[in-house]
This record gives sequence, C-alpha cells and structure tokens, in this order.
Amino acid sequence: ASMKLETKLLTSVITSMFDYSVKMQASMKLETWQKSLALIQRLIALLNEHPEVKVLEFITDEEENVEDPDGYQVHGSVLMLLEKLDDEYRKILLNTDPHSTEYVDRLVQENNLVALIEVVKSYVEKCGDPEEICRIYLRTIEHAYYKFDRASLTKEERDEEGNDSSFSAAAASPKESVKYLNLTSMCKHIYSTDCRDERIRTRALLCHVYFCAIHGHWHEARDLMLMSHLQDFIQEADVSTQILYNRTTVQLGLCAFRRGLIREDRKS
Repeated sequence: ASMKLETKLLTSVITSMFDYSVKMQASMKLETWQKSLALIQRLIALLNEHPEVKVLEFITDEEENVEDPDGYQVHGSVLMLLEKLDDEYRKILLNTDPHSTEYVDRLVQENNLVALIEVVKSYVEKCGDPEEICRIYLRTIEHAYYKFDRASLTKEERDEEGNDSSFSAAAASPKESVKYLNLTSMCKHIYSTDCRDERIRTRALLCHVYFCAIHGHWHEARDLMLMSHLQDFIQEADVSTQILYNRTTVQLGLCAFRRGLIREDRKS
C-alpha cells in the first residue's frame, strides 16, 4: 500500500506545482522545474517497479481503487505531467535573455528532459493507448528534428571536415543512421495511426520534412511536403504550427540550393 500512497502523493504534488506556477508567473522558476523533473523521474521509476499500480487519466478521484493489491488505480496521467514539464521548459527559455549565461545553463537542462522523455516513451509504449503513443512520439521528435546528425555524413563528407578520426572507417549510408531510422519510424507510426488531434500528424510531418532537408534528402523532403497538401490548409493551424511550417519551407529551399537545384529552390 505504501507505493500506492506514494504514487498518489507524487501525482498530486507535481500537479499542484504546475497549477501554482501557471497562476503566479509567466513561467516556472528553474529550481521548481528541476524539482518537478526529479519527482516525475521518481514517479515513473515507481510505476516501472510496480506494474500493478496504474495511473489512469479517464477515472475520477472517487473511482480510484486503493484496496485491491492486484491492481491499484490512481487518477492522473504521467504523459500529461511530462507534457506540462516540456511546455514549462519552453516557457523558461522564452523568458530568458538568449545572450545571457543563464540561457546556456537552461539549455543544458534539455539533456535531462530528453532522457526523461525516453523513459516515459518506453512506459507509454507498454501501457498507453495509440493516441498517447503518438503524443509521446511527437515530444521525442520535437527535441530531435532540428539537430544535425553527423553520423549521417558519408565518409567523404567527414574527410572534407577533417574530423574523420572521430568516426569509424566503415561509414553508414546517410539513411542508415540510428537517429534517422528512429525518427522516421516514429513519424510513420503517427501517419498510420488514426489520431483525434490532427495537429499531432501535421507537426510530425513538418518535423520529418525539416529533418530530411537539413540532411540533404531533398527529394524525400519535397515529396512528403507535396503529398501532404499542407499548403492548402496550414492557415487554419495554430500559430506555433504555422511558424514551424514557415521554418520548414525555408529549410526545404536551402536544401535545394545546397544540392544545386536552383530551379527547385526558387519554387520552394
């Protein structure tokens, strides 16, 4: 019963911390955010250690099952807590001077957040429904799509950079890097899943196109964008998705320019 009580307390305390921050300030203080991250780490570790304890979003506090030792049920959502943590991290960065040392210190925290997302992703893949899996996949993608994967470079490209000593001589093909395969796999899973929230599919596709573009996969990126027909209804999307669309379109044009496809670059 102790782990059931700890689970209930953890979900309640973390939720309260988020609710208080939303009401009192534009973004969480970094110290409060770090405490929330540590509590979510403890919560997910507890749930992995005790699979009989279920944290379920669709039940009410009155429907919680705290008596049956074979199946404790507590109201809450680990995924929702993680999404709030991720959103608060973005707010912290937005409310910090990007030219300050504090901003650099806050950027370092992303490593801890990404590590937690990976742990929660493994948990949701085992216990979540298809919509929740798509939501956690999107969070994973959004922390990876804009980062260039040097492992995707060919051996010749790495030789040109003069850093070949840091890589194995047997270079993988640009489309065989682990990061490329993982991100593409998650995007394709989202495309094939019937999500109620169309925003998830739209953002996943834009991230996919962006990732392909910065790695020089012009034809794949172009085909994804054209087949989606996003340009026909992107004006109906939320502001942040429209911004992502604009950034992705720019990267598509830059990709064509780098490949020497000047005519296609002007069309982009």
